[in-house]
Amino acid sequence: MLGWLWAAGLVLSSGCASAPQGQAWLEVRTAHFDLHTDLLEPAALDMARALEEARAGLITVAWKGAPDPRGRTEVAVFAREGRFRDYVQRDQTEGLAHSQVGSERLIVTYWSDERPAGLPPVVVHEIAHDLAYWFTPLQPPWYSEGMASFLEGLEYDRATQRVIMGGIPEPIVKVLRSVGRKASSTEGLFVAPSALHDDELTTSRFYFTSWLLVHYLINHHGQPFIQFQRDLSKLRDWREAWSSSFPRLGPHQLDAGLEQYLDGGRFEYLAAQVQVPTFSPRVRTLSPAEGYGLSSWMAHRLGAEELSAQDRDRALALDPHELNALRTRYHGLSGKGQAAERQSVARQLVQAHPNSGEAWLLLASAGASEQERRGALDQAQRRMPDHPGVVELLATRALEARDSAAALGHTELLIRRTALAPWITALHLRALATNGRCDDARHFAGSAGASYSKDCSIRKQGHAVACLAYLEELVREACEQMPPAQVPAIN
Repeated sequence: MLGWLWAAGLVLSSGCASAPQGQAWLEVRTAHFDLHTDLLEPAALDMARALEEARAGLITVAWKGAPDPRGRTEVAVFAREGRFRDYVQRDQTEGLAHSQVGSERLIVTYWSDERPAGLPPVVVHEIAHDLAYWFTPLQPPWYSEGMASFLEGLEYDRATQRVIMGGIPEPIVKVLRSVGRKASSTEGLFVAPSALHDDELTTSRFYFTSWLLVHYLINHHGQPFIQFQRDLSKLRDWREAWSSSFPRLGPHQLDAGLEQYLDGGRFEYLAAQVQVPTFSPRVRTLSPAEGYGLSSWMAHRLGAEELSAQDRDRALALDPHELNALRTRYHGLSGKGQAAERQSVARQLVQAHPNSGEAWLLLASAGASEQERRGALDQAQRRMPDHPGVVELLATRALEARDSAAALGHTELLIRRTALAPWITALHLRALATNGRCDDARHFAGSAGASYSKDCSIRKQGHAVACLAYLEELVREACEQMPPAQVPAIN
């Protein structure tokens, strides 16, 4: 029964010892993660191992048998909460993920002696998001947060390599204590455009009800829920997928079922053996200049611009060619008349860091000539072929060259590795249309466009056009120009 677990909380137990405070930055690279932390090396290595264990456990339980997702994820773990708050000033936030077009996903959190030893649940939550968007690029907010909240309850036993799922994560316990047992209406859940609301209580109810709904569907409507997820993975509109999988399960029936589930619903834990991939982490201590550069770049991405500028200048005073400090400077040169300065910084980067894919990527974006940009993109692709920024430029280049098959391959990877901004959606629509897949393009335009807010607009010929209208017009124009082709549908 659910009731007796209300006071419990499951965490991913990795055996980390108490963390030290404020050491030099370490870089730890594993099979799928780039970890930066000021923990001491033993704790940093244990944290890196726990990241890989969490990823393997999530895939085993939620997506067993599926091809392994491509790409890497960046993670930053601060040894002290105070340092974390210099970058993330939101109250009550223990961690967050930053998704930006053209960049790998960044997960940021901090160590806390008040939490049980192990990987912070917020990190498991964000890894679950990362994986879920690979398998299901288009998700309604309730499914996105419900699944991630459900999956963050992962418990892994390193000694037996066994994973258990299905309990109640600690954040859900906090919500239960603060808002009581009654869930919000699922009808309100289904129409909500976002998980976040101005009112903190409303946001808490949204997360709780989303988690409860997913927990309930897994335990009481398992097969239809599996079919629903399969339809989502085919980029089908979630409302159509719901009607097909749950033809007799509307909001009123769901509300009644959830209320009964809270009062005494029975559920089963999911358990499985996990095969964690063997890897040898690469550890490097950053120099003071690199530490300031890393801090500057993270602060820039997280919106702490004053700190970013301060640490950028400190890094460049120690090393005028420091990689991340120059990346920060490059992205600060966003004005219309600063193209020459951006080119100068990008060329300085590739000259000082010829083995850095990130440096070559900036030159591929800023180069003065097509030849320079093309050569730089080839260098960037060689070093980081799955990087969202590289894949976006490859897709654009393939479309310009009318290589429709290559363009579609790139955009199908891109929509799984980056935020679905309108121009990313537009790239995929163009690739579908040039392959003659106009029905798929129309379908994707509607499904993706429905996820944008009512205020979303794109400038076209000096006028603001609603995102959904823009995407539908793009498909119409592209498909009028292209003859149909026999290409397999999305699977």
